[in-house]
Amino acid sequence: MPANFDTYPLLAPDNWKGWVELKPQSEVSKKNELDDAKNKPGLYRIRHPKFARLVYIGESSKVRRRMSTLANKIQQEKMPYRDPHTAAMSLWSYINEYGGSFEVSWIVPEYADQKRWRKGMEAGLLCLYRLNEGNSTISNYGRIHPGYTKSKRRKTGVRGGKVEDHSMN
Repeated sequence: MPANFDTYPLLAPDNWKGWVELKPQSEVSKKNELDDAKNKPGLYRIRHPKFARLVYIGESSKVRRRMSTLANKIQQEKMPYRDPHTAAMSLWSYINEYGGSFEVSWIVPEYADQKRWRKGMEAGLLCLYRLNEGNSTISNYGRIHPGYTKSKRRKTGVRGGKVEDHSMN
């Protein structure tokens, strides 16, 4: 990033759009708040009313598409595969366990059109979140609900799901 990169826009709550319900593609195509996200590069945050902390912080070259794809995956009857996005299986495990719905917020900051800078912003947000909150987000770093096993890549055909003995994943 340029030496004069200003982190304030990433940290100022008023610069983030949302919080709105994370809806499947069929709902996104109808006029709603997610239309404002467009398919621009940016960052997004996901939360669930069950938790006092964020569930996930992510980045994408097309924020609206990523949000609607995640929403589609978590609505499936079976746990999604770990590809194309590992967050889907984690989000699915929490919705399956607690019900309700996720809310999403997003930002399209300066320099987000360049992948390496977007990834850097995501890493910085995760770091600052942990420092400020004393905890990491619930679903980053491949974590899923402890009562579930992880799916494998689609080509294996192996899906995760709820385990009865609640063994750690």
